Amino acid sequence: ERPEGQPLYIVGMDAHSKVVSLVIYEWSLYWHPTIHKKIPNIRIEDLEHTYHRHVPLDSLTILEVSTNSAFIKHTLCAIGYRAEVAKSDAISGIESKRKVCDITDAANLALAYIHGLIQEFVWIPEDETAEYREIYYAYRDCSKDVVRTANKIWSFCNKIGFRIQIVGGHTRADEIRKKLEEQKIQGRQRLRINMIVDDYERYMQRREDLRILMMEYVASNDSMIRLMQLPGINYITSFAIHAIVGNVNRFPSAAKLSAYGGLAPMMNTSGEEERRARERGGTGKPLDNCGNRDLKCLLVESAQTIMRSCKGTDLGMFGWRLFFRKNIMNKAVCAVARKLLTYIWHVLRNDPTPNREAVEFYKKKLIRFGSKLGKERLIEMGYTDRNAFAEKYTSIIYSHLPPSQMNIAIANNLS
Repeated sequence: ERPEGQPLYIVGMDAHSKVVSLVIYEWSLYWHPTIHKKIPNIRIEDLEHTYHRHVPLDSLTILEVSTNSAFIKHTLCAIGYRAEVAKSDAISGIESKRKVCDITDAANLALAYIHGLIQEFVWIPEDETAEYREIYYAYRDCSKDVVRTANKIWSFCNKIGFRIQIVGGHTRADEIRKKLEEQKIQGRQRLRINMIVDDYERYMQRREDLRILMMEYVASNDSMIRLMQLPGINYITSFAIHAIVGNVNRFPSAAKLSAYGGLAPMMNTSGEEERRARERGGTGKPLDNCGNRDLKCLLVESAQTIMRSCKGTDLGMFGWRLFFRKNIMNKAVCAVARKLLTYIWHVLRNDPTPNREAVEFYKKKLIRFGSKLGKERLIEMGYTDRNAFAEKYTSIIYSHLPPSQMNIAIANNLS
């Protein structure tokens, strides 16, 4: 008999940008699935109509991850069907690609699930998380465009023998134009450099608009503000972590989140390798280069900030002790990043977090954030000034601990 909770029909879908193909298997006999129907070349616009007409409600649709897999899953779930997204290589080893056939690929997807070859599905972010990701990735790409355009300006000026000091993202376009006017550049060169400077100004303005938008989201999200209690985390980093991680409850442990962030070390316990490595003084394995690269870059940058500017915090002292013992800065930074990601997992779950910044330092961070929000925005949120804004969140996190016992409680949590 079929396992309890399994659907009666399994639908394999081979999806493309404009059309999809379906193969529906009937799974009434667990060890003998039979083909119920094949439907090739369905237009995306006709997907809902096709499902209502040909696909039973007691079914599960399996499709591979692609550019529109999230849209297809949300569409099917909205009309009452179950759908799951498998990894892109779910059927890579089932059949050699001697011929390309959408119906065959759809059938292989359904059979791979029926035979137990697909154990895990790809997480599809919710609408809110997807919106956060679009904003953050737009901000990241715009920041890259700012730096590239600044390098173009420097390269163009260097070709005509003019040395200009420009820092991408910090030097304003008006300052660049003022320096260029002093050189009295004429003709086509003047037209070309003006076009590049206009692009630089446009990218700068777009980045500023996205930064303000992220700041507004952080101001209205208590979880993002609470995440700023950790050293090395500002409002942009907090927003980006929420956008990338999404629902933290999908990670059963902090180690799972560390692996997702690309901060899990390689493992080799085959034979006597582990014992020999420990006799040499430790395994010393590097990171496995898996996981989400965006999250890894964010955490490494935060760890570098801790090592440089937050040396007095517990994380900073931990990193420097490791550096003086190993004499390898990259290893110390990655260790701090992994420990910081562990604390992030606890904060997002509303667990007690041992390694938070001191009360006054966190309050100063919130005051600076309130200054960037502006007095008018703070009044709209119900605060008289930035100090009242900082006091509220500081009291939420720290007020339950008496000042004399605060360090003792933090030490107990660390132990």
